[in-house]
Amino acid sequence: MSRSTTAGSVTDDSSITAETKGRNLGALSSYKIDVLKENNWHAWKLRMQKYLHLHKVFKYAEGTCPKPAEDIPNNSTKVAMWEEEDLIAQTLILTNIDDAQMHHVNDAKASVQMWESLQMAHQTHGVQTVSGGNVHNVENVDTVQRALLK
Repeated sequence: MSRSTTAGSVTDDSSITAETKGRNLGALSSYKIDVLKENNWHAWKLRMQKYLHLHKVFKYAEGTCPKPAEDIPNNSTKVAMWEEEDLIAQTLILTNIDDAQMHHVNDAKASVQMWESLQMAHQTHGVQTVSGGNVHNVENVDTVQRALLK
């Protein structure tokens, strides 16, 4: 069964399932958002944050759940659980970015590195300007600079 919508670009293939640590992600794991491209960072970021929260792994991507120290005795279970959860976050990010964006995350060893790399690559590209009392999103800083120089 497939389902798709254009507004949020959600697709569902119920034949895909995933199970992790007793947590059945089921068909939910197959929901897709519009992939990250060069010009949709702000919308993608908002959707992706919600998607990662839904899977309970945003804390790994944002870096608020650091990897437990591996050199502490009896910590191997915590490390393994962290690595598994982080792998979910990495997979969700990787499956929701365009192939042309992969070079931003190729060297990342953890989801927090992926998230930070994508933010650095895209965050400065989108700014808001105010013109005639209206707020406009501008996807390219060069466009704003050219407009200001006129």
